Amino acid sequence: MVVGSCNGFIHGLDKATGKARWKYDAGPDGGRPEFHGVPLVVGDLVVLSSDDRHPRGVGHVYAIEASSGAVRWKTRIGRGSMTDVVRLGTRLYAVTLDSELVALDLADGKQVWSSRGGPPLDDEAMNVVATPAIYSDRIFFAGADGVVYALSTTSGAPVWKSEIGSPVSTALVVVSDALCFGTRDGRLLRLDHWTGKRLAELRLGQVPFGPLVGAAESLFTLAGENDLLVLNAVHASLGSSRWIRRAERGWSSSGPYLWKGAIVVGGEAGELEALRPEDGAVVWTRHVDGVVRGVGSDGELLFVGTLKGTLFAVRPPGEPATAAERPGQAPQDAWSPVRFMAGEWAGESEGQPGKGTAKRSYRFVLGDGFLHEQNISTYPPQPKNEKGEVHEHWSFFSHDRARRTLVLRQFHQEGFVNQYAMLPVAADGVVVFESEALENVPPGWKARETYQVVSPHEFIETFELSQGGRPYEVYSRARFTRLRGQ
Repeated sequence: MVVGSCNGFIHGLDKATGKARWKYDAGPDGGRPEFHGVPLVVGDLVVLSSDDRHPRGVGHVYAIEASSGAVRWKTRIGRGSMTDVVRLGTRLYAVTLDSELVALDLADGKQVWSSRGGPPLDDEAMNVVATPAIYSDRIFFAGADGVVYALSTTSGAPVWKSEIGSPVSTALVVVSDALCFGTRDGRLLRLDHWTGKRLAELRLGQVPFGPLVGAAESLFTLAGENDLLVLNAVHASLGSSRWIRRAERGWSSSGPYLWKGAIVVGGEAGELEALRPEDGAVVWTRHVDGVVRGVGSDGELLFVGTLKGTLFAVRPPGEPATAAERPGQAPQDAWSPVRFMAGEWAGESEGQPGKGTAKRSYRFVLGDGFLHEQNISTYPPQPKNEKGEVHEHWSFFSHDRARRTLVLRQFHQEGFVNQYAMLPVAADGVVVFESEALENVPPGWKARETYQVVSPHEFIETFELSQGGRPYEVYSRARFTRLRGQ
């Protein structure tokens, strides 16, 4: 487990015992570094950014080996970044305190491109943590100038920009095909992620802050009210508020967290509560000594950091012992990135073949050793596809234990056989498979499948192709909804 702290240290801890394994001091790298973003795990690497809010501050993005604490590389990015570092394939992205989006190469940390989003952040905006969002081949980020930008992930070329009229004060997130975020003047907004057109707006009467979480057809955000933070739940459409929950002395965690279907939030008095998304009812509570700040998880335990600098490992009620306490068993579920797929789905697709519908199923087979997909897509006659077509393919997901990754093999009725390997997870709810072999396809082609989890009952699949080393282009995109009763 890796933890960044506000005193400029990065700590490597044994998550079973909490004992220190290693420590890295970022102070000698220059400035007065602090760490605020959530560390990004890429295999054995942990990537995180320091920030220094002084006018001549010094900040870096670090890639550190989780097992040893050795620095693989570090890259200066102005005064650093308070946002989370996000990832797509071999690219990393962060928004600096100088209001600049930088793209770095995962292998060596070298800057690939950058794009300025207005003037540097002022003192009032220093606590803005506007983590960018990635959807397909686009990245969305907010400048301090009250403008939201959509750029190409590969080149940084502008796609669109939308003037919001106020700096963005939350992370950006794509929910139900819309880009959602909050602003410093107390609004939540939804934009069409393809065009930047404003779809909806809701005035909270409070200033939303930090991460936005989407679940149960809702958005969840902390917001300032009379110098205290309250938790808001609003309809994902931004049609109206659903509920508000307050703590006696206010909430203090860096944001709400989605954990096993519940919304988890921490408070000034040390309370840790799990709430039911639909109505805000308390599912369980725990208490730690101190003001709750960061909350992390390994899927079994919650790790709660406090303002005093103490870290607690918390097991919620009813949770079994961790894998580390069960000798001889695997420490994690290798199938977790795709386990949500199991069941029956119906989808709508759009792309180069035109508009169509799809029926799909995923089932674990052969002693649960493989995940088997069956798909039939139907495209009726239309201007893009005058004769129409019916496309069928089968797929098998397997776990390559030597490489410690999932492999996807697709068998198409046209005779194509595509083999993909899963890339390290870029972000919660995004699973990317990139081709490593294409059978019965001309040389020079590559393919990529991206699955974006919208909710436990909905996901978006984007299929992309690349020829001759050129950037990927979207061939088709489909939105799948789980059939009732599945």
